Amino acid sequence: MKHKIIPAILEEDFNEIKSKISLIKDQTDLVQLDICDGRFVKVKTWPFTDLNGESKKNKSQISGMPYWQEVDYEVHLMVENPAEIMDDFVSSGAIRLLIHIEIGHDKCFDLINEWGKAVEIGLSVNLETDLAELTGFFDKVSTIQLMGRGHLGEQGFDLDNQIFSRIKQLQDLGFNGNIAIDGGVNLENFQELIQNGADRLAVGSVIWQSNNPVETLKIFQLNLK
Repeated sequence: MKHKIIPAILEEDFNEIKSKISLIKDQTDLVQLDICDGRFVKVKTWPFTDLNGESKKNKSQISGMPYWQEVDYEVHLMVENPAEIMDDFVSSGAIRLLIHIEIGHDKCFDLINEWGKAVEIGLSVNLETDLAELTGFFDKVSTIQLMGRGHLGEQGFDLDNQIFSRIKQLQDLGFNGNIAIDGGVNLENFQELIQNGADRLAVGSVIWQSNNPVETLKIFQLNLK
C-alpha cells in the first residue's frame, strides 16, 4: 500500500520509547522517531535519558532499537549537525533518516552522498521554507517530508491549511517521490491530505494522547483511501 500512517514518537526517555513501541508493534511495521537537539528546535530529546534522568548515548548501538525485529524505524533528525549522530541510528538499523534542508544545501548534499548507500536519506522542510529550494534534490531522494505546522519538536498543534497548496506546489515542481506530512495530522484531516497527494502521514499526539493508542491507530489504518 502506497499510503501509510506512521506513528511518531517524541520522547527523551529511552524507556518511554520502548513502552510506546511495545503497545503498537503488532499494529504497525514502521515508526518515526523524533530526535531534537535543543538547538535546531527548542525541545531536546537527545541524548536519550535513563530512568534517573541522566543523559545516555543511544543504547541501541549494542542491542538494537526496541523490538527492531518487528518494527522498522525512520528517524526525523531535527538537529543542527546530523552528521554527528547519524552513525548512531544507522548502526541501530534505521531504514530512513530525514534531515532538514534548513541545515544548508551543501551539508544535505554531503550527507546524502556519504550515507545514501547505507540508509535511505529523505528531506524534511519547514512550513516557511520555499519549496523551490528542494528541486536540486528531486533526483537524489525518494521522500520529502513537509512539516504541517510551525511548532517543530512539539506535538498537539493544529495543521496549517497552507499545507494543501504546498503538496500541490511540490508536485507541480516535478517531485514524483513520496510526500510525507508531519505535524497536525488528525482523524478529521488525514483523508483530505491523502486525497490531495500525501503518501505518508506521521501521527503523534492524536495516537498517544488517546485513551487507546492501538484502537486509534487502527481507525487511521482502516480508513486510508
